[in-house]
Amino acid sequence: ASEGQRLLQRAADQVQPLMIKRGWRVPLLRESISGAWGYNYNYGATIWIRLRHSATSGITRPYRSVLRTLLHELAHIRYMDHSKAFYAVQQELSSECEELI
Repeated sequence: ASEGQRLLQRAADQVQPLMIKRGWRVPLLRESISGAWGYNYNYGATIWIRLRHSATSGITRPYRSVLRTLLHELAHIRYMDHSKAFYAVQQELSSECEELI
C-alpha cells in the first residue's frame, strides 16, 4: 500500500468506533485530487479526502489534518450544510475521537 493509502486507512480505523456508535456506513472512502480538502457525496455514500498538498505532489498531509477533514466530512452525514447544528456534531465527533487517541 502507498503512504497515502496507509494514511487513509489509519484515519478510517480511528473513526470506526464513532461510526459504529451512530450506525453510519461509508461504503467508499477514497483519495481526492480536487482542490477541496474533503467531499461527502450523498450523505456518506462516498467520502473523498485530499491526502496530498497538490495533485502532483508526493508529499502527504499530516495525519491529524487528514483526520480532522474526515471528521468534518462524517459530520455531513447528519447535516449537509455548515449550520450551527453541523458544527455541534463535528465538535462531538472530534471530542470523542480525541478520547480514543
